[in-house]
Amino acid sequence: MLTKLIRNFSQLKNYFKSAQHGVPGPEKINKLGEDAYFTSPEIISIADGVGGWTTIGIDPSKYSWELMNNVGKAFEALPEPQKYNARDILVEAAKNSKEIGSSTCALAILDKDEPKLYTANIGDSGFIIYRKKDENITLVAKSKEVTHDFNFPFQLGTNGDDPNKASFETFEVQDKDIIIMYTDGVGDNLHEEQITGIVSLSMNAEVNLKEIAEKLVKLAYEQSNNRMFKSPFMINAMKARMIWYGGKPDDITVVCGEVNLKSNE
Repeated sequence: MLTKLIRNFSQLKNYFKSAQHGVPGPEKINKLGEDAYFTSPEIISIADGVGGWTTIGIDPSKYSWELMNNVGKAFEALPEPQKYNARDILVEAAKNSKEIGSSTCALAILDKDEPKLYTANIGDSGFIIYRKKDENITLVAKSKEVTHDFNFPFQLGTNGDDPNKASFETFEVQDKDIIIMYTDGVGDNLHEEQITGIVSLSMNAEVNLKEIAEKLVKLAYEQSNNRMFKSPFMINAMKARMIWYGGKPDDITVVCGEVNLKSNE
């Protein structure tokens, strides 16, 4: 009876199911790494603390986790319809984050009533939206990176960039769409077709979000340490006339979100 009540309640509004997985990069001050995330039935978000702060003894994870906590607080505190405005959430979260440090950030907010996803992305973290139709997986949309130059992302925080300079987009979504949100440890070490392949193999009748996150992180980690792999980071370094071989060791984090739309009955 209780299970039936919970199931019926969940159909009163749109919501996310989510799972996450990550591994720290080598030689981090914080042994858990500098990536952070926030998930709830309404929001999924990810942040990548800028590692350069370690050169002056600052732990970058303190800012990235504070930023993620403030994303959740902003959503709860802002009145409707502001809480479904990705710009307002990002600006408010950045304004209230006081730790020394900086971070990239991606977030997605699912409208509780409409089949709409409101997103923000600043820096070189990002997200991909997938949809299953029959037996095929379609890439519906991909976030836009916001960078100053190669390996120099826009970032929030101390001496950082204006959050209003993030990329803000709204997407129409369907029931059971999958959002893969990731830090640059994924984007620098996995090609888009590799991400699509892993998602495709895992999108069966019952999607295992944790399994998708773990597989993506595992492959990205393996390739980050492969000096023979022609990684996305290596390709982009060549375009910038820089010499780099193989993958790029870094913190690697993935948040997988599944869109669940309320019943129309």
